[in-house]
Amino acid sequence: MSAAAAQEAAARAQIEYYFSYANYSRDEYLRSLADADGYVALDALQDFPKLHKLTQGDGALLKRAAASSTRLEVSEDKVRARRIGASSTGRQAQHLVLDANALVRGRGAALQAYADNFWTTTEVLAEVKDAESRARLAALPFRLETRRPSPQAVDRVSQFARKTGDLASLSPVDVQVLALAYDLELEAAGSDDHLRREPEGAAAPCAKKE
Repeated sequence: MSAAAAQEAAARAQIEYYFSYANYSRDEYLRSLADADGYVALDALQDFPKLHKLTQGDGALLKRAAASSTRLEVSEDKVRARRIGASSTGRQAQHLVLDANALVRGRGAALQAYADNFWTTTEVLAEVKDAESRARLAALPFRLETRRPSPQAVDRVSQFARKTGDLASLSPVDVQVLALAYDLELEAAGSDDHLRREPEGAAAPCAKKE
């Protein structure tokens, strides 16, 4: 890889980190820079010290790095970026898939401000059994849609969890919830190119010797 390509890759990774769920969900300043459609001006990102150091103030490099990302959506005018699947209303997420614990903890108001659409599965609803929990479910301040995940999504989640060693600790309902989240992400992004195929840090398989 050439020095220029390495510089662009480093800048791209830094921008993707800024918009990652782990950072964006707790970075109030970055969220304050987003417009009504969830886009942040690339020029504003140039003021971030680490990114400025990586790009050396080169705006064209910054635009190329953002445009080449599979995890970001760049505006038509190429001067703004947002996370793929980002809400167009300024909320943190377009879709939120809820398990039974999230539904019965009495945090409906906080959840309402988080996403545009709320989803769960019929299996999750079946887990909400006691009267108090059913009352909280009925009092949710948003519309909760139910949907069954696709078999392909269930298979994708199961295979990945098997690779990470987490499959044994996931219940069938857990897998359904994760698979539904995968389906919605796929629909919002148009593809799953921005999602990992292998766990982070996984070693590449060795070639078979004949």
